[in-house]
Amino acid sequence: MEFLEKRRYKRFNTKGRVVLKPEDGTARSITADLVDVNFLGLGVNAQEKIEPDISVQSELEHRFWSEPIVAQGKIKHTQEIKKPDSRLFRMGIEFTNIDQKTIKNFVNRIQSDISSKLKKRR
Repeated sequence: MEFLEKRRYKRFNTKGRVVLKPEDGTARSITADLVDVNFLGLGVNAQEKIEPDISVQSELEHRFWSEPIVAQGKIKHTQEIKKPDSRLFRMGIEFTNIDQKTIKNFVNRIQSDISSKLKKRR
């Protein structure tokens, strides 16, 4: 049986920090670890859960970018990662409003960095 990839764009694993502000009537702000990114969204790990379909404002901080990348998004899925010493939640965030030029340049920079590292290993 052949596996078909649902995603239109490849995910790129990278590390960074994302501050999430859920639009759920609370004033909370959640700091999450960036796991991966593509042109359509982010994958993050956080110690607090945000339910699917909740809209969020995100501020992505990364060593490749001098200022936070601000975007609106929606939580598409949340999965608890079982750890013996803590609770961790993996969340997928789909962008609903982001500057397309900025995210394109950012993802291209990550892809270029990955390619450079692979060439150096050869």
